[in-house]
Amino acid sequence: MPVHWVIVVSLCVALTTSVHSAAASAPKSSSKAAAGGGGDVFSNSFLVRFGRDVDPDEAHHVAVRHGFVNMGPLLGSRQEYHFVSRALPAARTKRSIPHMRKLKVDPLIHSVVQQPGFTRVKRGYKPLRVENLVKNIQPHKDPTDPYFSFQWYLKNTGQNGGKAKLDLNVEAAWAQGVTGKNITTAIMDDGVDYMHPDLKFNYNAEASYDFSSNDPYPYPRYTDDWFN
Repeated sequence: MPVHWVIVVSLCVALTTSVHSAAASAPKSSSKAAAGGGGDVFSNSFLVRFGRDVDPDEAHHVAVRHGFVNMGPLLGSRQEYHFVSRALPAARTKRSIPHMRKLKVDPLIHSVVQQPGFTRVKRGYKPLRVENLVKNIQPHKDPTDPYFSFQWYLKNTGQNGGKAKLDLNVEAAWAQGVTGKNITTAIMDDGVDYMHPDLKFNYNAEASYDFSSNDPYPYPRYTDDWFN
């Protein structure tokens, strides 16, 4: 089966801004909330609500005065801040009443909530069968790539001691007639050998760029201690 894939947009550097938030968010299905009931877990983070608007400097002084670290305001708020106590472990089974009391007696603070923690539960995986995903499945053959049998991420048969069926499940797409023909795929990576015989005839140079060196040649560069 011919595989038509690839335009490469490489060396696109994504800058992720981490925003500290003391508000507890709803857990995902793979997490179990550890607030309330047995097995509770509480963090060393506190949601602190002031009785009026305060600027970060003022919140910082309040935090230091009571032995906390001000991690910053919640987004869009001048009254709610995220405080952390370095004197407490990141996870404990009981609320720290003394630390909450320290903050609550401050005349500037309206309320304090020690943030609950969450117990992560590994979901594992459920083997997926193409027959269960695609109705009226049509017979298909594996790609003719001589290295296909080594590409466990496309079809994992347990080669190299891996877990059979733990792969990208692309057979379900192939069974529906999806081969990638006439499909353009953009890939963000840290370099691509676009002269490789598997890529060079499908590589779109006009749509590719090296955002690290600011040039149109995203070829990998290797040194002793750094590559790309």
